[in-house]
Amino acid sequence: MKFSVRDYKKACRDYRLNWKARDDALRGLCRKFPDHQRRDGVNAKLWIISRSYATGIERRIKSAGTQGSSMETLADHFWRRRTSVDNIIKSLRGVREPLTPSKLEQIANAHGKLLRVVRKVLRRKRQSPRSFVSKYLHFHNPAVPIFDSVVVKGLIR
Repeated sequence: MKFSVRDYKKACRDYRLNWKARDDALRGLCRKFPDHQRRDGVNAKLWIISRSYATGIERRIKSAGTQGSSMETLADHFWRRRTSVDNIIKSLRGVREPLTPSKLEQIANAHGKLLRVVRKVLRRKRQSPRSFVSKYLHFHNPAVPIFDSVVVKGLIR
């Protein structure tokens, strides 16, 4: 399938009209709580980013099985590892668009490190929380590309 400039402009217009406010709110949340030193900020970012972007992370986490317990498990995990999570996000501080190979390498390294942090609370260690991690990093730094099943389908075309 080929995409034209007109398709691109239509997609940009649709984004501005329908989705930009949501993303601006998520970026604002991450600006308000840039690190993980306040538990309420950790909870807000994890719940709102994961649910707004339907990452499915809650279905992969070992938990007590009660409503919300998987997200509470993830929040506890991030809270205990807040210094590590902060260092991962800080490593992306200077990354801005346009992306270069060295910036993409920084992003890939940060993505891999946060994947390893999140994998420790998954039911099955081989599952990949790739989508959640890319979205979580993206809202802390918009230069980080989102990599999920929608993107994968687009890349396969």
